[in-house]
Amino acid sequence: MHQNRQTGPAPREVTTESGSVSYKLPETHVMNKVFNRVLTATERAAGVGPAVSAQAARAAMLGIAAAVRDILADFDRQAPFDAVALELRLHHIPGVVTAPGAYWTAAGERRCIDDPGANYQLKEWTDGINGGNREGWEPLCTRISDRSDALTTVYRMDLAAAAEFPQPDSLPDPLFSAAEVAVQLPRGFMSAYEDEFAEIHQDSDSAADKQVWELLMRRPSRHRVATPRYLLGHLADTAQTLDFLTEHAEIHHSTRRARLRGCAVLLDTLAADYGIRPWPRMGHGVRPLDDIPHCEECASLVGYHPPVGAAAP
Repeated sequence: MHQNRQTGPAPREVTTESGSVSYKLPETHVMNKVFNRVLTATERAAGVGPAVSAQAARAAMLGIAAAVRDILADFDRQAPFDAVALELRLHHIPGVVTAPGAYWTAAGERRCIDDPGANYQLKEWTDGINGGNREGWEPLCTRISDRSDALTTVYRMDLAAAAEFPQPDSLPDPLFSAAEVAVQLPRGFMSAYEDEFAEIHQDSDSAADKQVWELLMRRPSRHRVATPRYLLGHLADTAQTLDFLTEHAEIHHSTRRARLRGCAVLLDTLAADYGIRPWPRMGHGVRPLDDIPHCEECASLVGYHPPVGAAAP
């Protein structure tokens, strides 16, 4: 049964040729912001907790609804299309979910998507839901039946419910946790930071940069800090940037070697202990903490948003 539907921004309404109204989707830049904020946060925050996994599953359901629209409307976002539900199958061993391509129209007719490329497009999103994150996707589905072999459960996914999504800014984000964790600071990393970034961060307009400066330069212990979890990503970014700057700096080779080792050790620690990696790895996206685009090129995809303070809720 459908429960806890969340209303999102006023999306576009599309009418089918038969006169029935199909489901609505948020604007493209809103969906892209959702995917950047939730899915990439999940990739960075492996092991933070089940809430992250549920958020990613819910976002994947939005991606499935958008994929069905694109498939049936041939990627013409102004074209009519007629689909209200999609068949999903949970295969209990090994716990994966598939979409065989069957869907229902507003009139209740069951049809099939035969294009293999289209089915691959659906798989790209169904890979984000599984037996381990049911709380994020199962409320948007009605169970049709359990197959006779008891190894597969068939669902009817409500595409309209999946397309309703809260504003990305309202999404709870476990990466924003103010809970403190202890991080060892390698001597080589701190040497590079004090030379390259300390003064820049101290005078920066970025709240996140200032918090990193406060964390590193006013620490009570020389080589260890207690930091809020929400700053770990910025600490990883700082280490990766320092690694790049050190590689090209005109310094003694022994100093370069020590600083590179220090940055590498810190990056390895953040990844191994907390699942945190530099953001964004490919150079594009939106910072979860600042909520601003990485550059002008990616801003067209995720939308333009003013910077906000780096304060934990």
